[in-house]
Amino acid sequence: MDKLSHLTAADIDRALTEKDLRGMVPEEGLGATLYVAALRTAWLLRLALQERPAVFGLVVTVLAVSSGATETQPLYWLNALTTILFLITAGMTIPSRDRILGSYAAHASGSV
Repeated sequence: MDKLSHLTAADIDRALTEKDLRGMVPEEGLGATLYVAALRTAWLLRLALQERPAVFGLVVTVLAVSSGATETQPLYWLNALTTILFLITAGMTIPSRDRILGSYAAHASGSV
């Protein structure tokens, strides 16, 4: 078992936000670039942690379908829910331009 398996996406997000984003000065030339890079890194790490169960669920579903097990035990289809939830979560949390600008504006004003 790897060392990061016990961490949740919220733990990683909180650690990145508190550690990397707190010391940035928005007035500096690279402030916005570093802020966007930290947001992108946090988003990718969250997705990476959620991807493992999604891929596992997809593999179990594919194996069950290919072996015919879903015909006798349709509960195997529930394994596909992890993949579906992952895709929905990934689609809903993509850092859009408006979200990034709003987040950076809140950070620059000191309310973060």
